Amino acid sequence: MKRRDILKVLAVSAAAAPFSNAAKHKERELDKFQKYRAVSTDRFYESASPDEVFPKIFEVGKKSKIEITLPNLPQDIIVECASEDGFDLNGNPYFPEYATVFKDGCVDGYGKQSAAKMRETQAIPFERKNGVIALNATFPREGRYVFSIRSGRKNVGRAWVYALNPDLFALRPYRGDIHMHTTFSDGKDTNVEMAIVGLSKGYDFMSPSDHRHREGSTDLIEKFRNIPASLKIFPAEEAHASLLHINNFGSCGSIEEWSKKERADFDARTNRILKTIPESLGLSKLDTLTLAQSEAVFEKIREMGGLSVFNHPYWRRNGEQLDVSDALRDALISRKKFDAFELVNGVINYDSTDLSIVRHSEEAANGRFMPVVGCTDAHKAAELGTGITIAFAPTSELPDIKKAIMSLNTVAMDTFCNYERPKMYGKMRLMKYASFLWKNFFPLHDEICLRQSEALREFLSDGKSDNSRSKLENTVKELNSLYKKVWSE
Repeated sequence: MKRRDILKVLAVSAAAAPFSNAAKHKERELDKFQKYRAVSTDRFYESASPDEVFPKIFEVGKKSKIEITLPNLPQDIIVECASEDGFDLNGNPYFPEYATVFKDGCVDGYGKQSAAKMRETQAIPFERKNGVIALNATFPREGRYVFSIRSGRKNVGRAWVYALNPDLFALRPYRGDIHMHTTFSDGKDTNVEMAIVGLSKGYDFMSPSDHRHREGSTDLIEKFRNIPASLKIFPAEEAHASLLHINNFGSCGSIEEWSKKERADFDARTNRILKTIPESLGLSKLDTLTLAQSEAVFEKIREMGGLSVFNHPYWRRNGEQLDVSDALRDALISRKKFDAFELVNGVINYDSTDLSIVRHSEEAANGRFMPVVGCTDAHKAAELGTGITIAFAPTSELPDIKKAIMSLNTVAMDTFCNYERPKMYGKMRLMKYASFLWKNFFPLHDEICLRQSEALREFLSDGKSDNSRSKLENTVKELNSLYKKVWSE
């Protein structure tokens, strides 16, 4: 059974209006899977305080100003701070409620700290005015920190922040999806509708990658050329010059056109590569040809300045048989001529993403950590948001996103059926950071993107009036201001 079959039951197009009661119910059902509730009923276990502390992201070793907004606090409070691995800002073990007990010079267990002792050893100086706690802090090492506000033994408030070493602090997180389909191929929605809905899901960048058609993306790039939106549109196509499905991402040309118009070049490359494929790989004649043709495509994409992505390595063409044989997949991965591995494919067969994750983990264990992306392979707008790439880059422009992928500065996310607690895959350092951002930054980011999406729809539907343009421009300014507010200077 395919994930997409479930979404057929739940999803309704964002463009459909007015909604029937049944359609509204289906939309609410879909929202359960694709909207994040920033704070749970028991927020002390959520590690989320998106609206209560600014800035949120700091550079390790730099003294920084922080403001925590928690109204209705008692007068007799103290403020403490600890890293996620249990140390205060001075590097001392932080166990605010317990202390090690010694007997005859040896450790004999632990016991409760007194409130006075806790105040003496853990308190951070602060100023307080109109419900705002202002303080200075220097974070000694990278990771998540929690500020705890206590009154006696009672914890009356918490706020979470994150500290980064200079290399990662210089980058910003941008979310996107580079594998989806529109009416330029077998998609159900137009490329404009996909862009509007993608923006409503918090996308900073996206690439329609229609089967054998680059025009789905290039047409959208032209349509958005003079639109004041934050969403970046990049060129892509799902190439089928070989039997393998390959994303031609961010290049200056079409593989489909090249393989047809310059067939002699394609065949010459294929024949040259065929001579490099040893019989020891155990490939069938068809798999041998597919490998050679695929590597010719990888080679050409790179020449055109793009990245080649091995799409859905464990896709089951008819829900049962794998599209790529084990032997061919092994050869593709061992020879590693493609640039990136589509780790998450949001709405395809249930085990496609799971098998890709296990395979990537095994390769990483053997020292081969392939660049990863998370995508939806959406064929309708309602499927967007189920697979996401978070790219850590200086900007959301194409060269920086490509560099982030190739530098292993991406996290692939599978949000299908659990948008609040998605599965994340990538380098541990980035995953920990992305988990913090998902709870503490992206809820604020996505709220602005949703309003920008609504403003974009209005802008396109009312003839691009000055009033709707102004609304759209204001949401872009809001988003830029949010980045400045969340990252310390």
